[in-house]
Amino acid sequence: MIDKIVAEKWHTGDKISEHIEEIKFEEFDNSTKDKILTELFNIQIRMVDDGEETDSYWHL
Repeated sequence: MIDKIVAEKWHTGDKISEHIEEIKFEEFDNSTKDKILTELFNIQIRMVDDGEETDSYWHL
């Protein structure tokens, strides 16, 4: 799914620039699409400053 988002240029930097509800994936039915997007958006990225974890970033 990430490869498709990148290939179709549905993103700007680290954000999806299209309305996710409007994106059609021929490779997935709606249920599978929803499950994959939920997993993708629940990724937590830990931020480290000067060798110390200071915060986390979630894409919600």
